[in-house]
Amino acid sequence: MDVRFGADTLRRAYEDEKARTRAWGHVIARLYVRRIDTLYAAENAQTLRAVQSLRFHALTGQRSGQYALDLGPAYRLIVTFQDRAMTVVRVEEVSKHYDD
Repeated sequence: MDVRFGADTLRRAYEDEKARTRAWGHVIARLYVRRIDTLYAAENAQTLRAVQSLRFHALTGQRSGQYALDLGPAYRLIVTFQDRAMTVVRVEEVSKHYDD
């Protein structure tokens, strides 16, 4: 999959251990890198749906058109797809699930 980042801070967090650990702590930072690596390795959204541990799902309401992957019990990775085939993904944010 072609992965893009919606903000430079998200790209920096992926590339820089100190930046991601500062932002989310060790556990979430490590899961963030794993999820981004998974996005790079996936062929498309169907591939993500097949991995139940990711808990990949479409969001509803104000977040309609966005998708989430779990980053532990309280955090999630929010993404959008830039093409109909769902092979170009844009990382939008890391959010606390219940802060929305």
